[in-house]
Amino acid sequence: MSKVVVVAGGEPCPPEFLRHQVGPGTRLVAADRGAAYALAAGVVPDEVLGDFDSLEAAVVSDLRQRGVPLHAYRPDKDQSDLELVLDHVLEGPVTELVVLCALGGRLDHLLTNAGVLLSARRHNVSCRVLSPETSLFYVVGDEPVEGTGGDWVTLLAMSDAVEGIWSSGLKYPWRGETLVRGSSLGLSNELLAEGAHIRAESGDLLVVHTRR
Repeated sequence: MSKVVVVAGGEPCPPEFLRHQVGPGTRLVAADRGAAYALAAGVVPDEVLGDFDSLEAAVVSDLRQRGVPLHAYRPDKDQSDLELVLDHVLEGPVTELVVLCALGGRLDHLLTNAGVLLSARRHNVSCRVLSPETSLFYVVGDEPVEGTGGDWVTLLAMSDAVEGIWSSGLKYPWRGETLVRGSSLGLSNELLAEGAHIRAESGDLLVVHTRR
């Protein structure tokens, strides 16, 4: 399995949480300020992409001294740093993608990130945005949801309609129903025990898992 962890430049996550996501053989790619978060957690990124408008010169110098490849872009580019990183990562072999430090902060950035994640969905790659409290991901195949009974699990249609939704392990099960964009039907479902599974036959289904 080829796992890639991307550290974005949004709200920082706890250093121990970041370190926990980076295991042996994991490729770590940072988006701009995410490089500073990685170094603060004691982890050196394998490469860094961005316009470097939010990365201090001292951090850039440190990365260069460590021999970390830096891919610089113009500040007036048409893509966000996170989108640049995801496009770059998805050019190579990847079967599991984890994005950190991409939740919280500005609402427009959060909504944009939810859309940017569709690039992984289009490549049929499982991609999860993680924080200690929240997991955000699109359903690719049979997606597991790991947590504790009582956790909230919200389903959102990001295409016009998501058809053939099936679930196990949720308080209100899905049995092949359709969820349309703009509907609140999938809001605040709950895990029954310590895990669930969700799949959809067609459409872009976004899952928000919030721990309680």
